[in-house]
Amino acid sequence: MKCYSTVGTIDYMAPEVFLQEGYDEAADWWSVGAILFEMLVGYAPFYDEAKENTIQKILCFEKYL
Repeated sequence: MKCYSTVGTIDYMAPEVFLQEGYDEAADWWSVGAILFEMLVGYAPFYDEAKENTIQKILCFEKYL
């Protein structure tokens, strides 16, 4: 079953959420990974002052990880 809602903190959302094509439990594991990254490193993996830039970094995650 796919979900289509957009709720949560931008820094932890999976790319599927922003693309609005539907997502499953894999999006939850993405969020867990982002939280673990922040716990280990001290900042969110795609953090940027501007929300739009954070979203673009998440959508192009291969380039930023």
